[in-house]
Parts: sequence; C-alpha cells; structure tokens
Amino acid sequence: MGRPAAKPPPKSAARMSLEFLINHVFLPPKTPQQDDTSTEEEHNLISSLLETTKKFSQECSAAESRQLESVARMLQQLVKVRPGLHNSTKQDIMKKIIQDLKDGGT
Repeated sequence: MGRPAAKPPPKSAARMSLEFLINHVFLPPKTPQQDDTSTEEEHNLISSLLETTKKFSQECSAAESRQLESVARMLQQLVKVRPGLHNSTKQDIMKKIIQDLKDGGT
C-alpha cells in the first residue's frame, strides 16, 4: 500500500499577501471559489500601491510626478481608514476625507 499524501505546509503570511495581490490586481475578475475578502490584506494592498506610486513618481518627469501627487494623496487618505479602527473613528475619518474632496482636496 502507498503512503498517504503529505499535507502541504501552511502558507506563510507573505505568501498569502502575494496571492491576494495577484488575485486582486493582476488576474481578471472571476467567480471566486471562496471569499478571500480581508480588510487587512486590502489595507496592505493600498499601502503597497502608495509606496510604489511614490517610488515611481521619483522616476518620472516633474510634470508626470505632479500628476501622480493626487493619486498618492488619495491613497494616503485610504490608508488612514485602517482595519481595527472603531467604527465611529472610521466614520469620522471618512467624513473628513469626503469634506476635503468637496473643498477641492484629494
């Protein structure tokens, strides 16, 4: 008789984050086999995108870099609404972000 199949090792947090990034950025939308929604992973994705936008901006011309500033400011606002905050705190932050948008901010 053959040996039973070995269980694969548990996924590390870094691997799970990478899989989340690939599934939500690079792959086309599809019917999910399972719900992988994670506020922590979404926050990490936004933080990573913000960091990458800032680095990319440094490689661009001055005019292109200025165009990316609004993208970076928007991402900075999204990062403020992080997982684990009390709902009333999140609501206060979102109200301020929306008010800033009304006032012409990003």
